[in-house]
Amino acid sequence: MNPYSTHIHLLRFLMDNFDIKSVVELGIGHYSTPLFRSYLNVTVVSMDSDINWARKFESTNNKHKVGAAPLLGFADTVDWFDLVFVDGNPANERATCVQKLLTKCKILVAHDTEPPGEWKYHYGKIELPKDYVRIDDTSQTPWTSVYTADIEIIFKVKKFLNKQGVNKNES
Repeated sequence: MNPYSTHIHLLRFLMDNFDIKSVVELGIGHYSTPLFRSYLNVTVVSMDSDINWARKFESTNNKHKVGAAPLLGFADTVDWFDLVFVDGNPANERATCVQKLLTKCKILVAHDTEPPGEWKYHYGKIELPKDYVRIDDTSQTPWTSVYTADIEIIFKVKKFLNKQGVNKNES
């Protein structure tokens, strides 16, 4: 498995099972961006901190906006999206983006969440709001984690990961 695509099966499961109508992607990628783009009825905003990288993914689909901006600054402008995916640079700002966006979405997914990656991305410093949980997909490295407070999502993600034989962690 390509280490840049270990999140795809979980993202596809979330997109297919939770009536996702809007997505913010912080960190454009060869795997996640085409996946999100394939859902034609979903509004997708893909942002990257590197303008030259973002230009490679420009879209003519009016439901898919691609742009470049400092990710922390962009995170401050987000009102509400069904799903937020955090996988961008600079790496040391990912946890702050997660913290800012947790309560601005139904589901937040972060990539590269395994230890010792925690030190680089600072995910361990995230303070979960009341009723929120983090569920880790440890089936592949790098890990992918789902953050949510929605009981139905928690139940279904755990069931999906159990079917995959995943040793999941929850906090």
